[in-house]
Amino acid sequence: MSQENVGIENLRMVVWSHSTYSDLWEMFFGQLEENAPFFKKTLLVEKHVDFDYKDCNVIINDENLPWCQRVVNCLKKIDEDYIVWMLEDFILYDKVDINDIIRIKSFLENTKYSSVKLLRAGVNEGGKEVDKNIYETPINNIYLFSLNAAVWKKEDLIKLFTHYRPDKLFGNIEIEASKICRQIGVHSCYYYDNDPRRTYLHFDSSVFPHIMSAIKGGCVGKSPGWNITQYKNELVTLFKKYNVDPSIRGIC
Repeated sequence: MSQENVGIENLRMVVWSHSTYSDLWEMFFGQLEENAPFFKKTLLVEKHVDFDYKDCNVIINDENLPWCQRVVNCLKKIDEDYIVWMLEDFILYDKVDINDIIRIKSFLENTKYSSVKLLRAGVNEGGKEVDKNIYETPINNIYLFSLNAAVWKKEDLIKLFTHYRPDKLFGNIEIEASKICRQIGVHSCYYYDNDPRRTYLHFDSSVFPHIMSAIKGGCVGKSPGWNITQYKNELVTLFKKYNVDPSIRGIC
């Protein structure tokens, strides 16, 4: 099946971002177009930025509202029933096979599960394999929910943030949202194909080869900077490719 100019039926990539991270967009969308051109995509951002969005739809959200309400409002404007949830610093560095994504979406269509994370993250004691390379996230896992790249049933993500209403995308959002997932029956899986470990908490992804995350915050009081510590080889290559001066944002 050709990967060129093919939109996966009833699936859209949804990218949460902020204008203060618009310096990443050229790299993010450039790598996306090169490695996964088949995605329909929508950018969620708090204001318009002078940027060539190409074929990416843009939804402007109201920054005066709590974060969860902004997410829900935006998702309700998406027509597709399935989404790939992304942040702007989940940058692809290799090809994504459309057939893998179709299989993951089909798995969700035919099971009770709400999402499939596109990497193994926050799960050191894995759950049972429920389909080829797809594993159940243990129900008692502290990161039953996480903000990793994942294929979601849109209505289940809306359901989660209708019940759990954090004001900001910070703090213990993943741990607290995981508690709500257990209460309301939002259960997740993750994709894992014996991929190499990148850090203590997460592995690389053969199904969706991406940097998780390119930007790292809270570096001894500094503003969020490039995550050289974990992704030096990938980022140095991308800095050259997109003519990025890492000293402008800073590194961690």
